[in-house]
Amino acid sequence: LNKMISKVIRRAFSSSAEKQVLLTRLQDEYKGVSLFEINKPDTKNALSKQLISDLNEAVNTTKADDDCRVVILRSKTPGLFCAGADLKERINMTKNETERFVITLRETFNAVYHLPVPVIACVDGPALGGGLELALS
Repeated sequence: LNKMISKVIRRAFSSSAEKQVLLTRLQDEYKGVSLFEINKPDTKNALSKQLISDLNEAVNTTKADDDCRVVILRSKTPGLFCAGADLKERINMTKNETERFVITLRETFNAVYHLPVPVIACVDGPALGGGLELALS
C-alpha cells in the first residue's frame, strides 16, 4: 500500500510542506481518495496545537469535498504513527490552556469520526495515548 500511495502522490496535488498534517487528493484512477498525512517527525508526530489545527483544516476541507469517497490517515514518516500528546508543548500551557486544548483535541477526533466517508488509519509503528485515540477515530 505504501509503495502504491507514494507512486500516486508524485502525480497528485498536495498542500504546503510546512503543514503538520498534509491533505493530498489523489487523482486519475485513485480520484476520490484523500490522504491525511501526519508530518512532524522531529516530535514523532506528537499532538501539538499546530498539528490539531492542521488536522481540523483537513477535516473541514474534506467535509466540503463532494468528490471524496474515502480518507486514509497515516504518518508521512515510516515506522511511526503518533507519539500522543506533545508533552514539551503541554508543560508550558496554563491549566486553562490545557483544558481548552483537550476540548479541541476531543472535538477534532469527533470530527474525524463523523466525516461522511470511511476513514482508514494506516498505523505503521507506535500509536501512543492520543495517537491511538486518533487511529480509532
